[in-house]
Amino acid sequence: MNDRESTSPPPTERGKEILAQPQGANEPLVSAARKTLYEALREPEGVLRSRWSESDDPARAFSINELFPLTLAWCAQDVTVAQDLIREALNQMKPNGFVPAWVQPDGRHSEDAMAWPTLAMCAQRVMDHGDDPTLAAFLLPRLETYLAHALERFERHGGYAWKSPEEAFIPETFDEELGTVDLCTLLLCEIDAFLELTERHERTDLVPAFLHRHRNQVRSHLNDHLWHQDEGLFRDCYINGAPIKRTTLSGFLPLLWRNLDEARQQRTLKRLHHAAGNRHQKGIGLWEQWDSDPHPTRYPALHQAFLVEAVRTTKDEKVQRVLENGLSEALSDAFTARQRIPDDLSAAQESDGKASSPRGGALVIMLLAPAVRHEEVAVEGSAFAQWLERHRLGLITVVVSLLVLVLGGVILSYQFKRGPTAVDMETKIGLAQMHYTGGRYSEAAALYEELIEAEPTSLRLHFLKANALYRDGRYAEAEEHYRMAADEDRPSPRILRNLAIALYRQDKFQEAATYFQQIIDEYSQRYPVLADQAATALEIIENRTHAGEKSHTP
Repeated sequence: MNDRESTSPPPTERGKEILAQPQGANEPLVSAARKTLYEALREPEGVLRSRWSESDDPARAFSINELFPLTLAWCAQDVTVAQDLIREALNQMKPNGFVPAWVQPDGRHSEDAMAWPTLAMCAQRVMDHGDDPTLAAFLLPRLETYLAHALERFERHGGYAWKSPEEAFIPETFDEELGTVDLCTLLLCEIDAFLELTERHERTDLVPAFLHRHRNQVRSHLNDHLWHQDEGLFRDCYINGAPIKRTTLSGFLPLLWRNLDEARQQRTLKRLHHAAGNRHQKGIGLWEQWDSDPHPTRYPALHQAFLVEAVRTTKDEKVQRVLENGLSEALSDAFTARQRIPDDLSAAQESDGKASSPRGGALVIMLLAPAVRHEEVAVEGSAFAQWLERHRLGLITVVVSLLVLVLGGVILSYQFKRGPTAVDMETKIGLAQMHYTGGRYSEAAALYEELIEAEPTSLRLHFLKANALYRDGRYAEAEEHYRMAADEDRPSPRILRNLAIALYRQDKFQEAATYFQQIIDEYSQRYPVLADQAATALEIIENRTHAGEKSHTP
């Protein structure tokens, strides 16, 4: 049991099982959404360059701007695919930190349009589903380089502006002198997500001083320059200070920023509630519709996904319900009428004959299938979601692993001639992880035991050994080391979750329930996914307990 592992078939095989088990009143729609996402998925090739395709076009381009809703959707189905996608996106990064908006399997990509600033947020969502030290070691240094380039690229005269219409969040509103709410919001969210990840993984050495300067500058620009107190709304403004007259979906995106102050959040939510209830159940258009407009505004599923996540961040259930119900009905109506999931919720703009949209499919999964989880250890015959087998890690990971193995052999030959250094410790940990991922759990546990003898107070080592023991079927020993790893004032919710599952496997249901309840009580706000899983686990325990009581009733 580990925050990184999987125990069931590969996603392409597991997908067939999922497709056969839709839930809820929108079963055909949810099934179509899952089918759409799986059909657009391809097995890893090389460094995953062909992992995802945005269309059936022969070019098979991977659109990195779609990564945020895809991450949210895949985290609800198969987190290993979400991990692959974020790896693939960062594998496309240039040495200077530039990440193209799209890339084709042959390596061709957009030279001018940079991807929307969402990669750190995607990484944060993926890591919320399981802190994987190996994945974090890959992501964090690359995210630092990427963020440095993005902040430098978009900064303009003390403000922040898109460089081209091809890369703008709403291309129709692009102006090179226009500072937009959406860009400032995404940059703020990216910085905060990166800072949270570096703190979580104790890598504050990756945080340069300029990052805090930019954070203060972007925050000030959003709150002071783009917020209009009298109107109670965020508006895009020109660098010279003049606001545009028309409101856009961009003005609602600051709800995505977790540190938005309460007064601005409430006024923005109030406007959104009114708009969502008066848009004929399509969601929110990209711009305010005026009578003089030659064409109606668009309602792209891609943008609606950002809006849904923004409202969920606020935890305002009333506004969330209004928005999500409207979007769900619009998607359902469109699917019923044409048997495909639209890319744009304005049905009049959708022509017949198209295939279902992966962007629309991701939105459907976000709205209607949030309960599908594939987290943590499987409990045979229970409703716990089965872990899915990890995909191939790609050529780069294999080469690095071989180098670590060779280096480890050289270093370990001197291991017992002197006290272990930090390099020795990390090398052994790397070797233990290789044993673990290769299914050699007993060997991994033995290596972790050697490391614990040298550093007996390390909570991390106790946690890693517990994971190996669990996978080796030694649940009682795993429980002991999980307790050692949790021996602190505020233990990690992931340790509590793993401890609870180890207890469950020993039929210690009531004690397991206590830890699941602790996760719900203490960590719901920061770790909503884990809290949701804990609630599901409690239901399973309660059902099993009741079933046991009935079986013993005379």
